[in-house]
Amino acid sequence: MKKTLIALSMLTALVSANQALAAFSDAPANGDLTITGTLTNINPKWLWQIPDATKAKVSNIVTYKITAIPNGENSEFEVLKGETLDFLQGYTKTASVAGGGAGMTPVVTIAGTKWNEDNSASPRSVTVTTTTGTGESATTANTGTMTFDVTQGVSIALRYADLTGSGFKSIVYDGVSAPVSVPILLTAAQIMRNNVKHFSAVYTNEDTSAGSNFFQNDILRFLRGDIGKADIGRNSFVSAGYASKINNFKLVFPTASVPTSWNATIPVTISMK
Repeated sequence: MKKTLIALSMLTALVSANQALAAFSDAPANGDLTITGTLTNINPKWLWQIPDATKAKVSNIVTYKITAIPNGENSEFEVLKGETLDFLQGYTKTASVAGGGAGMTPVVTIAGTKWNEDNSASPRSVTVTTTTGTGESATTANTGTMTFDVTQGVSIALRYADLTGSGFKSIVYDGVSAPVSVPILLTAAQIMRNNVKHFSAVYTNEDTSAGSNFFQNDILRFLRGDIGKADIGRNSFVSAGYASKINNFKLVFPTASVPTSWNATIPVTISMK
């Protein structure tokens, strides 16, 4: 009996080997591999704005030349001194089931600086080029720079199945439970609460006692774009809000060609993953 089994096993192995070898040839007639696919549109899950109040604040700023701070061959001007302005803001239109899939996580780039995926909410210095009209001491357009700090943060809300079996609970990541309260996350959370459709109805039984350690992995996974892929049944609904602020503006021009007027454009790019 044992010998029969061995013989059958060997026969099976030889048949399998012959089938595998049949896929090879001395010289393939066609060694190419054609890859096909589609590019599909999806409805945007986020809405975005730069507040009108900020646009009005940065229009026709008056700065006196006598306030210039000499720095080598340049003159530096403190613009909007002491002001912190709300910049780009966004939120998801509705709560998305099981993480929302493609297009749920934004990747925001402001003046070439990409938002940190660790959601550290730390200010980052950004520089943009300013192009001006004719200055008093020049006959051509002058070029200078503007630097400022940008602070960004995201808040997300989850509704999840309570592991004790007592139904669903909700949690909002707003920085309050962190070791130090983070104002930009509070702003992002408020944008989310005020704008996501039916937010208060979806996120009932909010667990305000849940600490940041419980939620940290979820927020980081959301920022990487992979929350929801392994969370069906736990993170059943996900919403998000985004906030950014800009401040500490500094305008720099060569002292020899300080203009009478200037403008600066802050480029913003939003892609989704």
